[in-house]
Amino acid sequence: MDEARAAHEGFVPVDLAALAAEVTRERAPQALRVGLELALETEGTEPAVVAGSPVLLREVLLNLIDNAARYAAPGTATLRVGSEAATVRLVVEDDGPGIPPERIADALTRFRRGADGGGTERTGFGLGLPICRDVVLHHGGELELSERPGGGLRVTATLPRAEALIPPAPAPRQDAPPDAGR
Repeated sequence: MDEARAAHEGFVPVDLAALAAEVTRERAPQALRVGLELALETEGTEPAVVAGSPVLLREVLLNLIDNAARYAAPGTATLRVGSEAATVRLVVEDDGPGIPPERIADALTRFRRGADGGGTERTGFGLGLPICRDVVLHHGGELELSERPGGGLRVTATLPRAEALIPPAPAPRQDAPPDAGR
């Protein structure tokens, strides 16, 4: 078994759009309590299915929503799930203070935080975004932090679609004997 295949052993097809909808519904009441309005948008015509661990991918979604609630509230956060030919993209944007470009590397380093929450004291250990990055990398993807146009943070996770990671089942043998009952 090759190394890439071994790294993804045990992964199952995960509909990232459905998982994002479930997590958004689950977290909406808590977000509203702190003044964060959550929105979910889906884009593309291809299924947003990745090969992965539903538990780990759920943790990524939870961490990103919790970060938005911590730093953008009161405000808005939008989760956007879209698919293209070979990739599925998850984008979480908020209208909080964002992270200055010179601090983005800090935000992806364990136990270091990239933003101060707009000058207000925020709790946390600086593990959420590094964990998200590690999970996305484990799934064969990439995680990027950038400034949202108009201010705020944009987190983009790009993952390979399930078809790109899981080879198709072997085709039936062509030399099989014809069905005698026909």
